[in-house]
Amino acid sequence: MTQIHLPPHQAWTFARLPDLLDDFAIPAHLVLHIGAHHGEEVPIYRQCGFAGIRLVEPDPDNLAVLATRFGHDADIDIVAAAVAPTPGMSAGRAQLHKAACSVWSGLHPHPTATGETVTVPTISMGLAQSGENVLVLDTQGSELALLRAADLRELHLVIIETTRRVGDGAALYDDAVSYMAEQGWWVVEEWVHDGSGYTDTVFLPSPER
Repeated sequence: MTQIHLPPHQAWTFARLPDLLDDFAIPAHLVLHIGAHHGEEVPIYRQCGFAGIRLVEPDPDNLAVLATRFGHDADIDIVAAAVAPTPGMSAGRAQLHKAACSVWSGLHPHPTATGETVTVPTISMGLAQSGENVLVLDTQGSELALLRAADLRELHLVIIETTRRVGDGAALYDDAVSYMAEQGWWVVEEWVHDGSGYTDTVFLPSPER
């Protein structure tokens, strides 16, 4: 595993993704990004050459930004829903907890939650997946539950926001790595963004899978 400390101008980006796809001969077929926020990674996805980009986002304020930026783009599918971390929440509605910064709003209250909630539609992980070969999870604490519900068989690459600090509102690194190892996946890179404690952990299927 290679731990990469991104330079300041690349902090909180997926700048390494095009090289990673090339290095491991991963086709830029379709990418599913759950917890898309404002679509900050879309320029990188397009640089990679993805034929289709699916952005799943529940926050109405963030969805308004996505609609303005990408609502008329043929290569982008915007899904206005949260992906339910438990079957009981699937195909229904749930409370989204707003945070001081909208990037941290989620079904689980972030440490910076404002106390404001909004009811949002939910879908299952099965409905969220639609033939993509790259999966990105950034859901403020429900990443591991969504991994357990995901169909990993057709995926070539998985990127998960993780942290090594309890209570950060992201999947714990050791838990994510342990679960993925059980499923036959290994960490190839970890993108360290800054001093926040958050990283994006990149998984590939092990050769033996």
